[in-house]
Amino acid sequence: MKRALVLVDGEHYLPVTKAAIEALSEKYNISGVYFLGGTEKIGQIEDVERVLNLPVVFGDKEKNIHEALDRFGPDVAIDLSDEPVVDYEIRFRLACELISRDIEYLGSDFHFKPLNLVKILRKPSVGIIGTGKRVGKTAASAFIARRIKEIGLEPVVLTMGRGGPPEPEVITDINLTPQKLLEEAHSGKHAASDHWEDALVSRITTVGCRRCGGGLAGKVGYSNVLAGAEVVNNLDCSHVLVEGSGAAIPPVRADSYITVVGGLSPTWYFDRYFGPFRLKMADLIFVTMWEYSLIPEEEREVIKSLLNEITDVPKVYTVFRPKPVESIDGERIFVASTASQNILDEIIIPHLESQWDCQVVGASEHLSNRPLLLKDLRRDVEKATTVITELKGAAVDVVTEYALSHNKRVVYMDNQPELVEGDFSDLTSAIKHVINLAEKRFSNQV
Repeated sequence: MKRALVLVDGEHYLPVTKAAIEALSEKYNISGVYFLGGTEKIGQIEDVERVLNLPVVFGDKEKNIHEALDRFGPDVAIDLSDEPVVDYEIRFRLACELISRDIEYLGSDFHFKPLNLVKILRKPSVGIIGTGKRVGKTAASAFIARRIKEIGLEPVVLTMGRGGPPEPEVITDINLTPQKLLEEAHSGKHAASDHWEDALVSRITTVGCRRCGGGLAGKVGYSNVLAGAEVVNNLDCSHVLVEGSGAAIPPVRADSYITVVGGLSPTWYFDRYFGPFRLKMADLIFVTMWEYSLIPEEEREVIKSLLNEITDVPKVYTVFRPKPVESIDGERIFVASTASQNILDEIIIPHLESQWDCQVVGASEHLSNRPLLLKDLRRDVEKATTVITELKGAAVDVVTEYALSHNKRVVYMDNQPELVEGDFSDLTSAIKHVINLAEKRFSNQV
């Protein structure tokens, strides 16, 4: 029988609660009780332990739940409480705490389960997950892969994407040309899937997989990532980067984790629902798009305070700056991006023009919207000599195809993170911190 911790409140008469626990004891080994609060239907707080005849940890909503978990070691937490003691937000916070410790959370009409990630990789591994889509996770992952290579290690990147291949695909051809990617697209592949982007901008061997669906806590509905992990195990490498997709978490357990948070995203992406769960997985919080010109100081302080409240792991705050993979000096440029128009106007375009002595004659924020993207291309591409694009969304089947058919040069663009502030003096030190944790934990498990 599973060991169960029962969550109760003082808004129920204790004899009713006791009868419910006795009914549960037919299916579970009740190890203890966590008292969430409430006093309407109890006399003295001491009555709880006496009437229920079970050991009790008294808490304030979710704030002492760790004490109960450490004391009773449950496999499942069963919630017999109700409003007004607990509301929706409290239950989500409880769920985050519980499944982060691989404990099921069961209520009258809900059941949250741990992700049950599979420990299958035979090399030290770092997971890179995000609090949502468009937070710069793939760009961060490619940068981290390059830095790991630069410090003398041999990483392989394991990715999953909503447009990934039917069988795990190894990309070792790092000299990917627009023509090559267009050929892949014409063969039926999504040639802008994450593994192509990682291989292109990191110059690191990448294994691409697919996934479909993503649960509240990030569990995928379907994937071939476990098969991809077996492919990685047969490759010559020293470390593995396991990259998530959007807010979905790969079903492979990594030895350490980096969680990428978008500085321009609404705070509820990370401080509500299952955002805190993703933060609690992390050994390093990697905040992107930390633009002082776009985020007022008071908002930045709120974000930092919320992050520190959820987790005390180290944090780095970064901005992205565009870097074409080939020279664009002196060119007239059309830029295709997933970035919003204000990011294009205030950051990307000025940076490109100042760093590469080019002239941007057109831009589109619609890389993930094919009809609007095509409209922008038709409007401005004739003025350009070169089209530069992130390798995302419709970068190949629309941008590359249209540009090449109009005799325009195509150059792909990386987004490189730069440290603004944080708990490390440079990003290499932050990455080494996570690598060292992965190596230590991997050694302890072997």
